[in-house]
Amino acid sequence: MRMTGLLERRSLKTPDGTLLHLEGQGAPTCLMVHGLGYASWETKPLRDNLPTGYGLWSLDNRGTGQSSTLQGPCSIDDLADDAARAINELRSPLVVIGHSMGGYIAQTLAAAYPDMVSALILIGTSPGGPRSEPVPVS
Repeated sequence: MRMTGLLERRSLKTPDGTLLHLEGQGAPTCLMVHGLGYASWETKPLRDNLPTGYGLWSLDNRGTGQSSTLQGPCSIDDLADDAARAINELRSPLVVIGHSMGGYIAQTLAAAYPDMVSALILIGTSPGGPRSEPVPVS
């Protein structure tokens, strides 16, 4: 069964004034955290093919999609805090799906806020460690 209907869109304001774009459909069960250069549009093919009962939501990271442009340096920790704000808005815990750099964000989120994450799905990412390429902090 395919999900049909309109997307719900929400704006979240961070303490530094950044506006984050959050969108989804259905009762929230999953949050997609995108990689560098991707935004909520990336989630459409997945959302369109989920069975009934799965509410997939996506967060546009700072500087991407419909979220505010970056006003200065931004770290993976900052982006994980933004994802935590999104989960607070949607009501935790959620399955968090991290794609590419979103996988780094998702793992950082799960380590910092374990009660907000019921499971991780990691796609095309790395667990980090001494042999991995460092993630830029800005």
